[in-house]
Order: sequence, then structure tokens, then C-alpha cells
Amino acid sequence: MANKNFPKVLFVSPSAFNHITGGGVTFSHLFAGWPKDRLATVTDDSVPVSRDVCSQYYFMTESERSLIPPFNVFVKKKKIGGLSPPGFQTETKSRLSRTVHFVLGDAGIPDRGRLTPALHQWIKAFQPEVLYTILGSLGYIELVDQIQQKTKLPLAIHLMDDGVTNPQKKGMFGRFIGREYNDKFCSLLKRTTIRIAICEEMAEAYEERYGYAFEHFQNTVDADAWSALAKKDLSIKDHIKVVYTGSILPYAQLQSLRDCCRAVDILSREGLKISLDIYTPLSLFGSYIHEFPKSDVIRFHETITDDEMFFAILGQADVLLLPVNFDLGSRQFIRYSMPTKVPSYLTSRTPILVYGPPDVAQVRYAIREKWGYTVNEKGVDRVKLGLLELVQNLELRKNISEAARRAAQKNHDAVRIRARFQTLLRKGRTDEGDNMQP
Repeated sequence: MANKNFPKVLFVSPSAFNHITGGGVTFSHLFAGWPKDRLATVTDDSVPVSRDVCSQYYFMTESERSLIPPFNVFVKKKKIGGLSPPGFQTETKSRLSRTVHFVLGDAGIPDRGRLTPALHQWIKAFQPEVLYTILGSLGYIELVDQIQQKTKLPLAIHLMDDGVTNPQKKGMFGRFIGREYNDKFCSLLKRTTIRIAICEEMAEAYEERYGYAFEHFQNTVDADAWSALAKKDLSIKDHIKVVYTGSILPYAQLQSLRDCCRAVDILSREGLKISLDIYTPLSLFGSYIHEFPKSDVIRFHETITDDEMFFAILGQADVLLLPVNFDLGSRQFIRYSMPTKVPSYLTSRTPILVYGPPDVAQVRYAIREKWGYTVNEKGVDRVKLGLLELVQNLELRKNISEAARRAAQKNHDAVRIRARFQTLLRKGRTDEGDNMQP
């Protein structure tokens, strides 16, 4: 396809292109094949960016995004790759840090966004045709709003987590952030040409909530390319290899992953030959390792950025874990989220143990499509029983593996979905008037 058939996309995002974080991987796959001269990114992501998909970056400074006064003077922001909920996680320079953290809660301090002359000139030089964003904090939504108002570009919003879209945080600024975000988001949504959710359930819920139709796109995978590494022999030999890959976040899966670790450790001490290998970006989540049981059969590894090695490890495992926290705060934040690893898990055809509440989209997806053995009640004993059933029942393993293969091909095929995504953004370039209020 000629380059001119691809719109010039300006991507404004707290999570840029990389091969480490879920967002970075998702965007890299959706935009794979996009001409580099027609893609540019504005970000302050602290995770090193990749340049195989996008090579043009504007790295924001405090001039474009900073905390509200007077906190911008004596509190510095602690960036964690765009993975935190809305609001800055903060560090203070005084001995009052504990008191400050207690008062601020998980809402943190509101930030502000500003379209500076330098950024405006950079955007003008690129001459974008579509503005694409996943929003983020208050600062990001303000920055996107200012860019759109100034450039009049057709806007595409891609929403990832309900906890970002509808923040419900505690602390001194919790209510303020929630109210401000909702007002600014609804105002921006009226001027949005393309509205995208991360999964079908989010799209349906947001159409009912906001009154607009939403498309849905999540991570994709080239199942044919990795079929040679997919699991073929579903029988288990001497040792049971359990694997988890991905983030370790207190508001997403930390608590349930910890339960899974305890279950594996207990089964091992009871005489079962079993181990659990966890692959995660240690620079981002290594501080949580101390919260897990110390055991010879629980091993932590750096995240895998090489695709061939990644799919080889998934295919060599006997069980893959998909844990989801049960607490109310986590369920509110991720209830419509869809982890980046799901398409890869399905493509590997390795049986998946899904441990989490049934009112979360990823768990419901597993139940509906039957691609995972689901444990929907909280408890280490429940996980133990689920693991034993999944490793001892060969017929169950075969059924789950086959269902995973079907779901991967039907819902996550990279070639087909990427083409649909590209068509949608091309339509946005010429259809900018199609953003009438409901």
C-alpha cells in the first residue's frame, strides 16, 4: 500500500512504543507496518522507547506536563512507564513524606498539561492528519484537548482501563480528580471522531454510559507465524511447569498471583514436582517480589522481549496463569481491561488457569469461549484444586487448548485486525465531521 494511503498519525500517550509494557507491545503490534514517516509520538514514558515501529518522538518536560502549583516546586513526579492509575505517584524532598503520602492517598496530586510553543512547532512540522491518544492523567487529557482545539485534527481516543476513564481514588484530591476528569473527558468525547475500547465488553458498557458507539481493538498476534512453537503434546512428564508473564500491579493481579505462588509452594511441599516461573519487567515491578513467599520453586525472571523466546517459553509450559485480584478497587479499575498477554497465551495452546472474579471482562471472556479453567472463588485451597484438576485431566487440557486455538484465530489474528485498525484511522482522516453528539 502506498504511504499516502496511511494518514499521518500523531500519537499522544503516557505509554509509548516498546517491547516491555502491555501498552507498548499492543501499540507496536497494531501499528506494525505503518510507514515511519507517517507516525510521530508525544510522550513522557520513562520506559525506553523502541524505534522499529515509530522513530519520531517528542519527549515532554515539566513545561508540557507538571503537578499543580505549589506542588510542582517541592514535589517531584515519579514516573513508572505510564502504568499507574490517574494521578502522580509522588516523592517528597522532606521528612514529612509519610504524612504527605497518607494525606494524598492513591489519588496523588493532580497534574496539568500545556501545549507549549516548542511542542506546537514540532507538531506543525510533522503535519499530522489524525490525533490518536489513550489519554491518561488530567494533564494528558488537558494536553490532548489543547492540541485538538489548536489543530482541529480529527481525534481518535483508545480507552484501556475503566479506572483511567472513571477514576475513583482516595485522598485529598480524590473527588476533585474524579469530577474534573469526568467533565473534561465527556467534553472531549463530543469532539471525538473515532472512539475505541480495549474489548467488546468495554465498548458495549461505554456506549450505554456515554451514548456513543465504540469500536474495540486489543493486542494482536500472528498465530500462523508462531504455530511451530505452540504446544502439541498436552501430556505432562516428570515436572509440572507453571508460567506467568506480565505486570505485577497492586490494583490488578498482585494479590491473586501471590495466592497462586502459595498454592504452588504448598503443592511442592506436599510432594508434587511443580514450579512457577514469573517473567516481569523487574525494573518496574521488582519491588513487589518481597511480598511473595520465599520458595525454591518460585522463580522470578526479567521480562522476555524476544518474540521467539517468548513463545517458546509459553509453549514449553504445562500451565499458564491469568490471575485477577478480587478486591473491589481492583475490579473497578480493570473490570473492562484485557491484558496484552491474552492473545499470546491463546496462541501458545498451553492450558490456562484463570483465577479471578467472574465480573471482570478477561475472566468472562475465558468462561464464554472456554479457553481457560476458571477458579472464581478466592482462596489458596481453591487454586490448589484448580491446578490439580488442570494437570491431571488430560481431556480437559485438550479441550481448553483447542478452544484457545479457535479464539486466537477468530478474535486476535494480526493480519485481519491490523488491516481493520488501519482502515478505521484512514476513515478518521476523511470523516472528521462524523462526531455529532448523540
